[in-house]
Amino acid sequence: MALATVVRSRDMKVFASLAEFGKQSLHKIAQATGLSKDSVARSLTAMSKRDKYPESHLWETENGQAWLRRMVIAMLYEFGVKGNQGAERMSEFLKRIHVDTHIGSSPSALRTIVRQMEEALTDFQREQEAQQGSREGKEREVVASGDETFFNDKMLMVLMELTSGYLLLEEEAADRSYKTWDAKVQPRLQQLGLRVRHFISDRGKSLVKLALSSLGCKAGADGCKAD
Repeated sequence: MALATVVRSRDMKVFASLAEFGKQSLHKIAQATGLSKDSVARSLTAMSKRDKYPESHLWETENGQAWLRRMVIAMLYEFGVKGNQGAERMSEFLKRIHVDTHIGSSPSALRTIVRQMEEALTDFQREQEAQQGSREGKEREVVASGDETFFNDKMLMVLMELTSGYLLLEEEAADRSYKTWDAKVQPRLQQLGLRVRHFISDRGKSLVKLALSSLGCKAGADGCKAD
């Protein structure tokens, strides 16, 4: 078990004992929690340093710690991973709401958590897509949209599932021909167990042909609703 987890568990035991029985001697708290008197003393000193604001005691409880973890992860995901906000700005936010005394809120600590989240999200995506693709005989119909976009000097082919906005495909390509589109889209759809029933595009010739010849579905124009 990580040291931080051990310390947090120790402090919560001591706080719970104080909340239930009130102020006690080190010996009494040690007996109630099963900790040594030295551990209790260290815990009391640490809690005293964290007790800076009227709400500080809330974060010493198990429920309070769970809420803090949820809040920090939600903040990093929404504003860091999705919103591309910097770690310095998010660190300042945590200080302004007075929770930096109870969680690691330095920019470097937040960057580490964001990296861990991005790795976990990649693994989660891979697992979910593998489950979707393994459902034999349960092919799912989707409405998709395809287009090319450019990043620096690279061209990317993008295929999106319109209901959810999920990117089914985002790959670099040398050209935008029908042959290239077909070579990239078909394996991806088979991998995910999907069938396109309506395809939306800018009506480029290669994309219209992809819909009619390869996907076997209707080809709609940007701004039109699928049937």
